[in-house]
Amino acid sequence: MAYRVTELTQDQLQRAAEQAAESFLHHDGGEEIGGFPFLGLTRDQMTRYMKVLIRTAMETGNLWSVTDRIEGLIYFNDSGDEMSLGQALALVGGICRAMGPAGTRKFLKLISAGGTSLEQQLKKEKKRYVSVGMLVVMEAFQGQGCMRQLMDLAFEKADRLGVPCILDTDTRDKADRYAHLGMRIWGTRRMNDQVTFYDMIREPREEKQEAQGPEMSLFGNPRGRTGRVLLRTMNIGHSPMARWTISEYDWPEDSVILDIGCGGGKNISRFLKLCPKGRVYGIDISKDAVRVSRETNRKELGRRCRIEAAGADRIPIRDGRIDTVTAFETIYFWPDVPAAFREIRRVLKAGGRLIVSCETGDSGFWEGKIPGMTMYGADRVRDLMEEAGFRNVTIRRRGGLFCLDGTSPGQADSEGKA
Repeated sequence: MAYRVTELTQDQLQRAAEQAAESFLHHDGGEEIGGFPFLGLTRDQMTRYMKVLIRTAMETGNLWSVTDRIEGLIYFNDSGDEMSLGQALALVGGICRAMGPAGTRKFLKLISAGGTSLEQQLKKEKKRYVSVGMLVVMEAFQGQGCMRQLMDLAFEKADRLGVPCILDTDTRDKADRYAHLGMRIWGTRRMNDQVTFYDMIREPREEKQEAQGPEMSLFGNPRGRTGRVLLRTMNIGHSPMARWTISEYDWPEDSVILDIGCGGGKNISRFLKLCPKGRVYGIDISKDAVRVSRETNRKELGRRCRIEAAGADRIPIRDGRIDTVTAFETIYFWPDVPAAFREIRRVLKAGGRLIVSCETGDSGFWEGKIPGMTMYGADRVRDLMEEAGFRNVTIRRRGGLFCLDGTSPGQADSEGKA
């Protein structure tokens, strides 16, 4: 799961900056103190500095959270992406205003002391890397594994690029936390008698192929080179079902749609065209599916489209945000269909609609061929939707295909928005 943060309310920005300032100013109470307390900055100065950093991260598209609940924030960037001159000047100017002349001089002196940093060394060697510039977990979400989830976002990008992920931190206590997440200390920089900076690195990891049963098990979780080919094949092979199902319903131009099990992303493309003023989300348990789907919809990605790795039973979207949820050829692989239907109800608006589209077939034949697959008939799907609280569940059939739609409890709006 990953959520690119493009806007924050003033309250969210203030709380995040205060939390980050507290994190940077805190030390473990032992003999070692952090570099930022050494500067003698007040919490107010540090909070102003963090506001500047967070705004810059948003403007450059490099600020992330786990979901749009903003459990925490992480700022990381690919060294191959250069910050614009305007953004760089805004960051420097903001730092000067936040710290004042004396604080800025101390800051620049501190970060230049202690010898060559890991980042400087990689730049000298002209090697690419992903650098983490800030991480903060909001107080309400601390102790829930959010730090690991946030760092995993940076690790995933670094692995995708095949480059190391790096950061520096100012106490051994903090370095040990990052080491617990899979990083190691590359080197230390002794700034003075009291302050040491720790350069941390995590080398890129090659994707490991999961143990597989028969080759067709890739249908449940496409992965690797064969999986990526299969995903593009699905974009073509599933088109007749998708076109028929979509033609059965009205799609207001401002619809907010979630496609579960988005596969190769072709249906997301269809919805983006059908709803030019709307937004389309996609989730899939396969990271390779997410990559292919993002590539298929790259022009709208980050604008009207967001695609993440997630399962139907844990959707990274806030309550009541979606008009229509679609699930094409995917419920066969959900480990807990009732739980997934309840989760779908959570993200749907009152009166929102769930559409499930499947093929009929010999369940014994297919379940014997594809591990982890469970075939469902239309009547069974209807029963499960009704048990989860959906109303007015209707079945439509065409040849060997069927689709169902049901409404989440609540009064639909006057326009009958999907």
